[in-house]
Amino acid sequence: MSSESHFQIAEEKRTAFIQENIVDIFRKEAQTDISDRVSKIVSDFEGRDADALSVLLNAAEQGRLDEFANQLERFHKETFQYLDPRTKSPGVHSGVDLFFTTCNASLGIGPREQSV
Repeated sequence: MSSESHFQIAEEKRTAFIQENIVDIFRKEAQTDISDRVSKIVSDFEGRDADALSVLLNAAEQGRLDEFANQLERFHKETFQYLDPRTKSPGVHSGVDLFFTTCNASLGIGPREQSV
């Protein structure tokens, strides 16, 4: 289980943000599944949760949530889960930084325009 100390955003704030800004965009019958999936993805990116949350918010607003959720899940499975927690912070691991920069660029978001 992850230690809350490595998260950029406290769990209570992450949960509220996900509900109010991502989940509520979708129809009622899809909200539980979306909430569960987005919460898991953001929690999986401990140390980069703000970046994951920003990507998912922008993707949801553009109708591309599933596409970017898949990318984040794949990156976590193939790379991120194997990194030492000390190397997950922004500016420490260039591969992680490049991944998030590429996601944001694909969404038309520049580095200073991130939502979270």
